[in-house]
Amino acid sequence: MLQQREFEEMIGATVAQSYFENVVKPMYAATNMSKENFVRLLNPERFKEMERERSGSRARAMLVRNKAGQCRTADGLRYYVKYVELVDVDMKTGKYVVKDLDPYSKEKIRESGKSLDYATEYDFDYTRCVDGRGKPIKLDGKKRAFRKSAM
Repeated sequence: MLQQREFEEMIGATVAQSYFENVVKPMYAATNMSKENFVRLLNPERFKEMERERSGSRARAMLVRNKAGQCRTADGLRYYVKYVELVDVDMKTGKYVVKDLDPYSKEKIRESGKSLDYATEYDFDYTRCVDGRGKPIKLDGKKRAFRKSAM
């Protein structure tokens, strides 16, 4: 029998008890799979996304490039990222509508011990994003920040 605590450890996120009891548990019971295969079949990233949505945080790590066009650091262990606020998804193009994070949100990320410039994972690539006016995101090569014209 799959327990909620065990499931949360396997996916790396927390789920609401009602969601686990009414959705996950019956799905697992209806299968003939091992716990590991069942969790692998599900999209663990979606559960992490649901957890972020519940917490009210709309901050996302957007993959960016350095001046040389590289998306990974020289050691290959981290990505260049810029934290942005996810505003919406443009249903016509499938692109993410993002805007620059406010100073308070940036400070919360810093306080959590994360770097605002590097991360081991990211949520989406800047090429799949647009600003509030539907324009593609342009990056400033020096700071990997939004160009003034883009916002």
